[in-house]
Amino acid sequence: RRGSNRRSAANSCAMELRESFGDRRCILHFDIDSFYAQVEMNENPVLRDKPVGVKQKNILATTNYVARQRGLAKMMYIDEAVKQCPDLVIVNGENLDKYRAVSQSLFTFFKKVFPGCPVQRCGLDEFCVDATELCTGERTLPDLLQHEWSWLRALVAPVDLARFTGPAHAVPRWCGMLVQPQGIFPEDSEELQQTLPTAKLQCCRLDRNLPCACFERLCFGSRLVCLLRACLVGKFNIQASGGVATNRVMAKVAGSLHKPANQTLVLPDARSVVLQRMSLHKIPGVGRVVRKRLTALGHPDVCAALQVPLRKLQSEFGPRLGLQTYRLVRGVDDAPVTATGPPQTVSVEDACRTETVPQFVQAVEALLSHLLQRVQQEYEVHGRVPHTFRLSVGLRRRQRRVSRQTTFPAAAFLQCFHSAEDRASAASVLTAT
Repeated sequence: RRGSNRRSAANSCAMELRESFGDRRCILHFDIDSFYAQVEMNENPVLRDKPVGVKQKNILATTNYVARQRGLAKMMYIDEAVKQCPDLVIVNGENLDKYRAVSQSLFTFFKKVFPGCPVQRCGLDEFCVDATELCTGERTLPDLLQHEWSWLRALVAPVDLARFTGPAHAVPRWCGMLVQPQGIFPEDSEELQQTLPTAKLQCCRLDRNLPCACFERLCFGSRLVCLLRACLVGKFNIQASGGVATNRVMAKVAGSLHKPANQTLVLPDARSVVLQRMSLHKIPGVGRVVRKRLTALGHPDVCAALQVPLRKLQSEFGPRLGLQTYRLVRGVDDAPVTATGPPQTVSVEDACRTETVPQFVQAVEALLSHLLQRVQQEYEVHGRVPHTFRLSVGLRRRQRRVSRQTTFPAAAFLQCFHSAEDRASAASVLTAT
């Protein structure tokens, strides 16, 4: 009976690791390298070969890769960074408007490229695409570039374009790095060529007696990522890293493996090759509270967390969060890519020390001015008007947040517009809503 219970528990865990989509999806992840710094360098090309740090308050929000080669990193204090790199060029990045504008342009580009696929914006500098339908069809990349994507040809350098439109034997089967159970191999690895038949057989977790198509589907996805990364350089002068996998978590992890300006494809049966080397904070969805508790239990990284039984995780975090953690550290993720629509909220925030009420009022008024600009932009782009205003104040000493909300004042909305004609138009929209 004891042996039967063990088999039952093992079967239960195996069932929990099955994804509802199987391995049939092809998820593409684009991660803009050092996004804020790239925006600043495009605005001021003189900075391109210099160490650049983008500051917010007294820390570096990000640095370019020249600065990282000098040992600087994100979230360093400014004083510490300047000591380590005296010639560091510091740019103020507290106003996010230009970063939002570039991010919106990139998002619009991806939606145009993938009109039939869900495109999700994950923050300002990351984009996720479920390209399963495109990668599963009979279309080839040269065919797409000849018809629907003909407008992309002008964005890619002739040398790069030849990689995708040349003879079949000259077109790469996949691009960038490939992770399979035997290890991580570069695109042109002779050793990898010898293990390809094994990789193809091990790729699909579905019925082993059926022909496996997911290897070819993921390889097609990697070629799409490579092409579009070249397009981002040609159109926006923006470099990005890419990840390709069968779910969102692994695609994001894959995109972080070989930054900058590179990409990685992770086969389904090779997830453990990647994850067992990682710390818990690099696994999307494993939050701070879970990491802290696992570390306290003696499981500070993924390799150690993989040894924790499902029952123990569920007893620590509850049935739902325990199961989610059990799956995520194994690279299993059912979450769909959800097409991003207009934002549901528009917010601005800042950290400030205020000792008196007048100082607090002054800080809030500065934020309100910026908020009204954002509201005006939202109205001009999407034609939407605000309904609710909410003010949240974090009390650091008491470690709590106090919030109050009310109907958004019509007079405040109309203040967004300078001309009488624009105010009249906005007032008519308010009346209609």
